[in-house]
Amino acid sequence: MELFLAECKKLWRRKSTKICVLLCFLYIVVFGSVLSYQWYSFGTMKDSTSIFGNNFDGFSNIRGSQAYAVKWRGALTDETLQGMVRDYQDKSETRQLQDYEMTDWTTLNTWVKTLWPEPDKPDVRHLIMLDYIDPNELVGFYERRKQAVEQFLELNGQTGQEKKF
Repeated sequence: MELFLAECKKLWRRKSTKICVLLCFLYIVVFGSVLSYQWYSFGTMKDSTSIFGNNFDGFSNIRGSQAYAVKWRGALTDETLQGMVRDYQDKSETRQLQDYEMTDWTTLNTWVKTLWPEPDKPDVRHLIMLDYIDPNELVGFYERRKQAVEQFLELNGQTGQEKKF
């Protein structure tokens, strides 16, 4: 054991050993973590049933989503929201996820379900409301948003200065 420790100390004194250990650490921890984060978080969806649901194409997916988002640049109005829903409905006709993934349909569906709960039809067998809602019904976005925020504050006991803030 003493001979082993002596050899380790001898190796560790060398500058090349320290550099190699540092490079291995950087490669495994830093680059591995960055690439894994890119894979898990930003890649296109592969399959909702797989353990790793995303493909390893995070950078290109981000660039594609940014290019698509330029189409909706500017203030969010009723017409813009209606256009987003129409665009999703057009792209999702094929029922292939890669065709409509860039539309950010999960966020869009949350907005619609939260602000327009009245057209929700439980008898319809669609998983998401965007599939069957008429985009022309989506009017009064800012009024509905203000009403939803006020209702949320009331439910959470925010009154007076807290509510005003």
